[in-house]
Amino acid sequence: MFPLSGPLIVTKIKPKLLFLLVLAECRAQTDSVLQPEGEDVVAAEGETRTLGCLYNTSASNHYLYWYKQDGGSSPKFLLSRFKVGDGKTAAEKRFSSSLDPSVRSVPLTIQDLQLSDSAVYYCALQPTVTGNSTTLYKNMQYSPISTRGQHILDPEFKWRPSPG
Repeated sequence: MFPLSGPLIVTKIKPKLLFLLVLAECRAQTDSVLQPEGEDVVAAEGETRTLGCLYNTSASNHYLYWYKQDGGSSPKFLLSRFKVGDGKTAAEKRFSSSLDPSVRSVPLTIQDLQLSDSAVYYCALQPTVTGNSTTLYKNMQYSPISTRGQHILDPEFKWRPSPG
């Protein structure tokens, strides 16, 4: 995953403060997620904005995730959407998404924008694992995993690199 471009600007008094949205593309074999490149988008506090995300996968079950990354912190899970079933909803009801397999889209809608929403938002397609470690542990159980490139954490798992 790597940022492409495109800040989204949210303001208290139109348009002064930045609400950053970096659009990204993720690829894993034939599967891919694309957040379209864009220009700056201006939004005032209290407004609603929808961030686009298109995906392509050969898998029969689609698992898509949205993450929010503030400043220098790591990405935090927002919500997930599955082809079968609903997935996990966001802790804040202002964040919502729906998966449309017919057009391979899973947009994120943020209602009642707040300055604290200023962040980088990522869309990801299952599996979502972090780092380049070849051995990872899941809840103290050994679990060998091979990864390529930089990815982000699956909200269901707490991964730690193996000691040594």
